[in-house]
Amino acid sequence: MCLATDGAGCYAAEQLSTPVLAALRAGKELALHFEDSAKRPIDLKFALTGFTAAYDAIN
Repeated sequence: MCLATDGAGCYAAEQLSTPVLAALRAGKELALHFEDSAKRPIDLKFALTGFTAAYDAIN
């Protein structure tokens, strides 16, 4: 679902639920899976090292 677009891309935002936030704090890696506009799969992985400190610093 695309919540906003500026012609260069699609942007989405969502509140983190308590269980999702707990999983991010406890996790080591976040894996995102989605499709581009041509329906090709895109898989991205992000290290969660420092997530808790960064999240706490901005909240």
